[in-house]
Amino acid sequence: MSGGLILAYAVLVGDAVVVANTVAAGHAVIAGTAVVVANAALIVNAALIVNAVLLAVAVPLRLRFPLRRRTARDLRPTEVALLRSGPAAAVVTALVLLHARAAVDAAAPGTVRRSGGLPHGCDPLARLVYESLTHPVGPRELTTRGSVRGGLTDLAAGLAGAGLMLPVRRRYALRTVAVAAALSTVVGLLVVAGLFGTGGADVDRVSAGGVDPAAAMGGHPTLAAVALLVLAAAVAGLALLPGRTGAGRRLMRRLRRRHADLTPEHGPDAADWSPQAHGLAVALYGADALRLTFPRFAAQGGLFAASRPGGRGDRGDRRPPGPRRTRSTRRPEPTAVR
Repeated sequence: MSGGLILAYAVLVGDAVVVANTVAAGHAVIAGTAVVVANAALIVNAALIVNAVLLAVAVPLRLRFPLRRRTARDLRPTEVALLRSGPAAAVVTALVLLHARAAVDAAAPGTVRRSGGLPHGCDPLARLVYESLTHPVGPRELTTRGSVRGGLTDLAAGLAGAGLMLPVRRRYALRTVAVAAALSTVVGLLVVAGLFGTGGADVDRVSAGGVDPAAAMGGHPTLAAVALLVLAAAVAGLALLPGRTGAGRRLMRRLRRRHADLTPEHGPDAADWSPQAHGLAVALYGADALRLTFPRFAAQGGLFAASRPGGRGDRGDRRPPGPRRTRSTRRPEPTAVR
């Protein structure tokens, strides 16, 4: 894998050197210098090779890694939330677990605060979130706290070790490969546009010097440009896919089928749920479950906004919260979190 990256970057550096030489040649391209045309063809062909190599590197980065079996019951609600939607969802789920045991509540609009002691045997991430609440703070700000961020990193590492989520280093490597493919594509497209982007006048002059640029590039330049774009788009697509692996997506589907009774469509009575069930419902179904479980806490504490990618609120933020469930009707959470 590292050898492929080194080869790709070496060829990309070669592209840059050739481009510099071509730019230095200036109007020699228009004059029909055969050497410059050959260099231009070399740039485009090298860019195609670079993108093909980068795609060959990106595919195993995305798809090939050892898997270890892990059953759905081994996942905590915060892990399920991280797998479903990322760090903010995991923190929201941790807050729900704490609120279900009267440990936190809404403070000023958009913030949460401690309202009781740390529950015994609570989720490890929930413990870190509780300890970070030294003063009222918004849910998304909690994800930037050092201890919480470390806990999220540990959760992600555990999910990656189980083959459910792409490791962080691989995600960074994929982004680097995608940037390299974009640079290579820009180089190739600039050369093609420089030779063929003036209505054919430059092509005629270059051809008059005894060199056919299109032939030197192995065919019609439009095909070369399209091939560059397709390869770069394929690499970018692999880099931009969600962090879940195929095993992670299958696990989420199984969990949703297994716990379909936690959705509003089934008309459950959330007052009868344990704190663990509250957390799992929010981990699996996000804002819909927040409306069903703790609508007031979610609206006043900023959980609706935090549960959306990018921190944007959804239409549910503006729905009437409805009656609050009393804590006396909730079952006590078992001491074992798992």
